[in-house]
Amino acid sequence: MLPAVVNAQFVFTTNNGAITITGYTGNPTTLSIPGTTNGYAVVSIGNSAFLNKSSVTSVTIPDSVTNIGISAFNSCIGLTNVQFGNGVLNIGGSAFQACSKLTTVVIPDGVVNVGSNAFYSCTSLSNAVLGVSVTNIAGFTFYNCSKLTSMTVPNSVTNIGNNAFYNCSGLTNIVFGSGVLNIGNSAFQSCAKLASLTLPNNITNVGSSAFASCTGLTNILIGSGVINIGTSAFVGCSSLVSFSVEFLGIEWLPERRHLVET
Repeated sequence: MLPAVVNAQFVFTTNNGAITITGYTGNPTTLSIPGTTNGYAVVSIGNSAFLNKSSVTSVTIPDSVTNIGISAFNSCIGLTNVQFGNGVLNIGGSAFQACSKLTTVVIPDGVVNVGSNAFYSCTSLSNAVLGVSVTNIAGFTFYNCSKLTSMTVPNSVTNIGNNAFYNCSGLTNIVFGSGVLNIGNSAFQSCAKLASLTLPNNITNVGSSAFASCTGLTNILIGSGVINIGTSAFVGCSSLVSFSVEFLGIEWLPERRHLVET
């Protein structure tokens, strides 16, 4: 019998000598996307190309691919491993949404855009590494990734969208890069294991409910660049012990029930 990877017969379209994979026939467990087919380069994985393909456990994407379309691998519930090629520039919205067995994601340094909901509810995702060219973490990107424990936001990122890390209940550590300007509404709401928070001076806006219901949060340090803190940004942070705001030169100490100069 031939290996399962050989049994996949890819369906594709051709446009000006560039190929987009739109699906496959057969029932493989391992998908190795070809770099070329019929003498043309494979440059894109189409929208919904592998939607709901529950039998797929592993995907390898070649360097020739620059675009991963919307919902390309959405609800591939058996998928445990994805290897991205170095040519990928864009990961479309909901591309890996609800891939509930996916454990690790390493986004290449060439990727500029990660679309909204890209890894929404990947409930086994414990390790996610963002490449150094990503400029935006869109809304709901890692929503409900409850096993994600740590996140380093690269310096290239300027915006963290609404609900981007909502209910990442296992998240214990966040490091913000020097380029982040905005943290969106509910971006880190219900990250219950987050214990300490430092917002660097480059951040100017903290959205409404951005860190609401972070019940394990004990210490907050807000840098001098913050201009706006939205409504209920820290509501429900019931374990809070220290809240320091550098640009005001004040600190709130709950045990003293008042603000003191720092």
